[in-house]
Amino acid sequence: MRWARDREPGDEACSFRGKQSIRQRVPTSVLRIDHLRYRRYVDAFVDGELDGGLRSRVADHVAECPMCGRYAELTVHVKHSLARRRGLTERAAERLRLWARRQPG
Repeated sequence: MRWARDREPGDEACSFRGKQSIRQRVPTSVLRIDHLRYRRYVDAFVDGELDGGLRSRVADHVAECPMCGRYAELTVHVKHSLARRRGLTERAAERLRLWARRQPG
């Protein structure tokens, strides 16, 4: 994901890529509320826990909002990293069980 060109440093409002700046169409206070509303659903979206219309609206927002898109990418990356580590831990536990079975007594 890349930041929209019209985004100013320190501006928390998100802009839609390839479209007129949303800052020019919607007051910033409304945009922030809308942005925060969608942001809280990103984890559930990444986990596939949202249904129908909400899933579609969050998917559209994540695709269009650079901040939420990046947050979703990072969430997926962290979840995949943790899943890989869990696999390593399970393998280590299995190896420890095998070692314990081979010990006398």
